[in-house]
Amino acid sequence: MQIFPIPDKPWYLPGFATACATLAFTLIGFGSLPFWLLWEARRRKAKNGHAMPLRALEDAQQAHISAAAKAKEREQALREEKIGGDLESASHVEQVEMENSKN
Repeated sequence: MQIFPIPDKPWYLPGFATACATLAFTLIGFGSLPFWLLWEARRRKAKNGHAMPLRALEDAQQAHISAAAKAKEREQALREEKIGGDLESASHVEQVEMENSKN
């Protein structure tokens, strides 16, 4: 099936109507895309507190952390669990370091 068959010449109205409809559909889709993305970002921000999809955030976090950094993070979490997350008991480390630097 042709869009521009020979019997429709010289105006080829069905072919030009099809081309114009395709162009109009494309322009409407292209023009509405920024508004749809803005709506989607606002909806996600209201739901999650940020506009990025949760999976993208997890992927970004995992992509930038080396194995050594992950190990340090785990060690820190274990230390905090032992301390109980109490800031007063953890602050003595800074005081000892400050006292050593004064000497």
